[in-house]
Amino acid sequence: MTQPACATARPDGRTNAWDTRWWWWHAGFALVLVVAVVVLVIDDESPTRTLAGVALAIALGIVYATVGVRAIAGRPESLRAHLLYAVPALALVGALLATSPVFFLLLWALYPQIFATSPTLRVSVVTALLLSIVLTTAAAGWTSTPFSGSAWWSGALQGAIGLVFSVCFGTWITRIIDESRARADLIDELAATRAQLAAAHREAGKLGERERLAAEIHDTLAQGFASIAMLLQAADASIERDAPAARAHIATAQRTARENLAEARALVAALQPVALQSASLPDAVARLAERCREEAGLDVTVEVTGDIHQLEPNDEVALLRAAQESLSNVRKHASATRVSIVLAYGPDATTLTIDDDGRGFDPDSIDGGFGLRGLRNRLEQVGGSAAVASATGSGTRVTVTVHP
Repeated sequence: MTQPACATARPDGRTNAWDTRWWWWHAGFALVLVVAVVVLVIDDESPTRTLAGVALAIALGIVYATVGVRAIAGRPESLRAHLLYAVPALALVGALLATSPVFFLLLWALYPQIFATSPTLRVSVVTALLLSIVLTTAAAGWTSTPFSGSAWWSGALQGAIGLVFSVCFGTWITRIIDESRARADLIDELAATRAQLAAAHREAGKLGERERLAAEIHDTLAQGFASIAMLLQAADASIERDAPAARAHIATAQRTARENLAEARALVAALQPVALQSASLPDAVARLAERCREEAGLDVTVEVTGDIHQLEPNDEVALLRAAQESLSNVRKHASATRVSIVLAYGPDATTLTIDDDGRGFDPDSIDGGFGLRGLRNRLEQVGGSAAVASATGSGTRVTVTVHP
């Protein structure tokens, strides 16, 4: 049998198991109806009653096929949709019971259907009560019953038993249906939430990688290009009056361009900074200081204290980039003449301090720009910290710390 059109589809493309098992109900109902008709034909001695029973059974089968199948599979949400099947089914079953007590077998299929097709438990109980009344009325016309006593009281007793059974059994079925669908809804909600979280994580990863690349480009390529531009401007200004100085500026610009090219290749390959690939962190910082002396003419001193040891690669990169950013800011904005760099190795932390005698600034009056923002973000990613202390006219001190 094909899957009902109203079966609930889940976000993952599958269908809820409860909604794909209705064919069991249809097969069970058909089996009970066929068995009851066969027993009627074999045992009933009245041709009229037999023909009436067969005709009513066929009518019930037609009602079930045209209305019941859809009602059971869809579990109607309205009273009208429930009654559209329950009313004709009750009437036909009542007529069949009046024809022969053998159709009592149909109640085993009809009671669960009432609860499966009703919108609420209260409606189910009311419908089951109506079915019990129909059963009692129909049983009153039987000439003999499996119970002792008059036919009317036997029918009433069977109606009461049927009502109690239908309420208990139907309540159980209803709760199974509701819990099954609630569990399916919860699973679907969890799956949707997991998909949303995965999408959020992907977006966060993209944003983090974008910020990382932006910081790397700012700390390496952008600063290198700025140095090259300044060196070429200086060479152009002195090429006529001081050719050796111009050639020195051009040579430094060429070296910076080669370093920038190596940095670009390392960035594309996601490698360590070029300065750290063939040298230790203190040596890399010393090279930065030397470049700053050559390019900007600043008095840059480097001091290394403590027990020198190799740090985690990300920690060394963060400290090196902090030194690059700080020296770049000194050259661009500080108008300083002297810069002191202290790299202190300690048992619990490694600290890099860059101190200049420039004009300083008010940290509260600016947002720090992308460079300082990227510096702090980089240190936060490795569990470190960055602090900037400055005041107008009294220089600037940048202190960055990483922990092992």
